[in-house]
Amino acid sequence: MNYQIKQTQLPTEPQWIWAEKSHPNQTVLFRTQIKELEDYEDLAVQLTGQTRYYLSANGQYLGQGPCPSIWPDSTADSYPVSSENGCVTLSVIIHHFGVRTQSHPYAPTGFWCRLIGLKAGQWEAIEIPTESWKYHSQGGWRHSNLRRTWATGWMEQFDSSKQPENWQAPDFDDREWPIAVEVKHPESTLSPRATPQLREYAVPAEKLIAVAKVSTDAAIAEEGEGQLSKILDTEAWEDLPIEAFQTKWDSGKGITCASENEGLALLFDLGEEMSGQTEFTIEAESGTVDHYGAELLRDGRPWANRGNAEYAARWTASGRNPHFRTLNYNGFRYLLIVLRPNNTPMHLKEFGVWRREADITPVYNYQSENPKLQRMWDVSMRTLQVSTQETCVDCPTREQALFIADGLWNALWIDKLYDEPSYFEHFLDVIVKAQNANGLMPSSVFSSLNPPHYLLDFCLIFVWGVDVYRRAHPERTDIIQKMLPVAERTLRWYQDHIGPSGLIETDPLDIQNYEGGRFEVVFIDHPSIWHTFSHSGIERSRKQLGLNAYLAIAIDAFTACAQSIDYTHTLDTSLLDADKIRGICHTLFFNEKTGFYADCIDTESGDLKGWSAQSQILAVLGGVFKGDAARQLMGQLIQVWQHPEICRCTPYFWTYFAEALIITGYSDQVMPLIRKEWSIMSDDPNTTTWWETFEGSDRDTRCHPWAALPAWFLMPEGRDFRLCGNHLKRKQI
Repeated sequence: MNYQIKQTQLPTEPQWIWAEKSHPNQTVLFRTQIKELEDYEDLAVQLTGQTRYYLSANGQYLGQGPCPSIWPDSTADSYPVSSENGCVTLSVIIHHFGVRTQSHPYAPTGFWCRLIGLKAGQWEAIEIPTESWKYHSQGGWRHSNLRRTWATGWMEQFDSSKQPENWQAPDFDDREWPIAVEVKHPESTLSPRATPQLREYAVPAEKLIAVAKVSTDAAIAEEGEGQLSKILDTEAWEDLPIEAFQTKWDSGKGITCASENEGLALLFDLGEEMSGQTEFTIEAESGTVDHYGAELLRDGRPWANRGNAEYAARWTASGRNPHFRTLNYNGFRYLLIVLRPNNTPMHLKEFGVWRREADITPVYNYQSENPKLQRMWDVSMRTLQVSTQETCVDCPTREQALFIADGLWNALWIDKLYDEPSYFEHFLDVIVKAQNANGLMPSSVFSSLNPPHYLLDFCLIFVWGVDVYRRAHPERTDIIQKMLPVAERTLRWYQDHIGPSGLIETDPLDIQNYEGGRFEVVFIDHPSIWHTFSHSGIERSRKQLGLNAYLAIAIDAFTACAQSIDYTHTLDTSLLDADKIRGICHTLFFNEKTGFYADCIDTESGDLKGWSAQSQILAVLGGVFKGDAARQLMGQLIQVWQHPEICRCTPYFWTYFAEALIITGYSDQVMPLIRKEWSIMSDDPNTTTWWETFEGSDRDTRCHPWAALPAWFLMPEGRDFRLCGNHLKRKQI
């Protein structure tokens, strides 16, 4: 049935509805009833919304979405539903961001929904007239200017007195609700969901690890980021014995905060990192509840306000709507809830996580008698599982965004480890839609920031990724046919930026981060840009080895794809000549005295500058050094990769490091070196998912799938699949 639903034709002119007024950070409750459905054998609801929806049918929760796409396109999801006496009641929460983020595309307000019914073996559309929909503005969620982070949406504040009770029930009386209005989006299109629906389920908070008296007052302002999290991290605590509270909680009777002068903080350990929405049931006539999830503890207390991000939410009691679940999801291990009474007791009956992650199952089961290797596999797979949502995301905490570079390798790993190519195909599809007129794509595919944030190496990695997909799925020539014009437009931007040296010459840190400005950065890897490390960083200048090595890889990838389907292009092969670029790179950047490549050439002095593992690795992957010379270079790098003066790789760049080791004949070194570098994480008993960097600084997330590399190399196909294709047989375009 699900396959048949997916094949149902979506409308070419979807009819969108909304409330009469619209504004950023807007939440709207929608309801309708569709009757006279007795003649249908099966039914399904199809819907999408900007920016997020939460769907219930006949009073039962069904799911959330949609999978992000690039406006004016929207992803339509489908759910089987049943009629009750020929009637289906639909109730939907739509939360509209209305602000530019990294995690979701900027789009106007809108909600689209219809039923489809199976009759005589054929699915037919059952359109729902606009006037059949009723709505309720905000539905208890406050409209404020408090951001969650600059990269995502809004902090949640919920007033339980403002939401109509039992509004999702079929017998709810919505006659006083206003009728929805049609909104015109003639340019909009709908696409069926490509990736699996989320797997969602409840996880109760069980183990208390701290209890404390706190204040009943925690005022916050109306604008800004991170205010409530900062209060919860640092407000005065008076620790209380845990045992009596744990006993009450274990009995199922809940915990009561009876004092009107003192609040109560309860901290739970879930035992492992997970992605989800906090939820609870509280009986109280008044008072405030603050709650959040945190990845780390600091001095026995949760530590969530890292990087000025706001992971906390606030709920106001009223004696109504005792059960609450957040709209936002986060990644965390520890759950904090703070009861702040106001004249009457507050009774916490239930508390936990509504867990959400991709509904995917591994197809390869690694088993080792070596506990350290087994832990490498287990934590890597958990990291991928927790971080994969409707699409691949860089982390379930700070940005929750699909970045091109790490998204490519995450999609490949999910493709092979889980036999789920849809994430890879969705990755390519949305990049096509995200491409700007200049040929570049935002580094975070769904980013709507102004100016667009371009990481110049990431756009070349997209071109590389087209060939990776081609070799993983040689039968899908249709996708390669669609990708090559996009890749050609991307390469033309770099063609236009070839300087007199024969290489790309561009400002590596052109950051004019204001509306209408410019944001073009050569990323390569984290060190010396945005994060702080204990070792040296990557040096950057207008002439950069790493960026030009990526260009050589991209040209090779484009050439291989074009030849595979006889694609004709109009690029200038005198400029985009991979062998010529490799030769110039060796001449300009190789330091004969040290036997290593420099990162770049100092713009003022003309001297070689920078010593990084990343540049040696890209010289090998880009074919700047080949054969015995490349093997010698990697042998030298193995000897010095932990030298205090060399820039070392983050977990992200180890994907390239491992590939360079394999193609130069050091396959036997891959897992020993990975185990050594990952040991700072794996030796920590509190680690259940891999970190963003090995440094583990307060800016880093504790669940970053770019660090899930060990699972790829513990799987036989991962060891055998080459990221650069036939490395030694390169041809120019």
